[in-house]
Amino acid sequence: MLRTCQSCNVIYLSCRDQSVNSKSMKSSITAILAFLSISLFGQDFQYQESFDTISLVERNVYLSSITRSALYEGSSTNAISFTLPDNTTEWYYAFATTEGEKGEGFLSLASSLYALTVVGGTSSISEISIPQGVNAINISLMRSFAAQNFSSGREYNYFPNSSVQNSNQGAIQVKDNLEGNFALGLSNPSQLNGVHVFVEVIAVVSNKTLLNQGAIEDAAIFARFAASKFISRDYEQALALCDSSISKYELGYAYGVRSAALLQQQKEIAAIKSLKQALVLLSNQSENNTELNSLKSLFKQLKKKEKISEAQEFIDIINEQRWNNILEE
Repeated sequence: MLRTCQSCNVIYLSCRDQSVNSKSMKSSITAILAFLSISLFGQDFQYQESFDTISLVERNVYLSSITRSALYEGSSTNAISFTLPDNTTEWYYAFATTEGEKGEGFLSLASSLYALTVVGGTSSISEISIPQGVNAINISLMRSFAAQNFSSGREYNYFPNSSVQNSNQGAIQVKDNLEGNFALGLSNPSQLNGVHVFVEVIAVVSNKTLLNQGAIEDAAIFARFAASKFISRDYEQALALCDSSISKYELGYAYGVRSAALLQQQKEIAAIKSLKQALVLLSNQSENNTELNSLKSLFKQLKKKEKISEAQEFIDIINEQRWNNILEE
């Protein structure tokens, strides 16, 4: 149960009180976790970020007129498919048109974006220069699986906010739809005139370098040794190794192992605080539930081998965090 010292305004938790049942124990731990969250600070992983441009498409495409297409003399449509690379932060496509069936040259979109994004540190669509086009076309951005329907004239889904209608030239910036396979569906709306189209697609990719990597690796080694000592029931050594790990770098996993070791020593308040710190840090340091599953097994050990019934409440809290992580994925 929770007790408050009136003279010093400190909250205590008595886990050995015979009147405390499982439900009230869990609510007490939850209340203290909320109380402690005000004063806890996390040491998130920090990265140095740089950007690069990757050319995905450079194409010269001829689109027949609708009339000639109906006579099977070429096609008035063409779908260009591409895959965005990992860590794409934004991407662009640019196009310009010329008359006739033959065309030569590209739009230099890659070099323009490199100068703006990599050298200048910013990307502004208004600063990208595109040659003046002569014939209007339509371009629809769609998922790649819709390209076949587009090319065959059937109904298809596309992204209207990133598409263009009746335009001679243009550069389009896309800040959503940053993962997966896409296609640009080009169509010539002219009944009589064919058109040649230059198309380029460029992705801006983030490259992150982990800072303090040496300290993090050292801390991780100590944390793994701490977990190993805990599993072999050498709890004192496990606690000491956790402290060594945290002194190198504050890893959420080390705080989690420390929480279990403190609970084994019947230091419930310190264990709760350490678990809270572990959850705060792991929410930013881990991309899956691997560490949480490992911590859960340590508290299960306390419950089964050391007969510490309070360990179940810690397991429940970890399970709740694991479920929240799954819902957020």
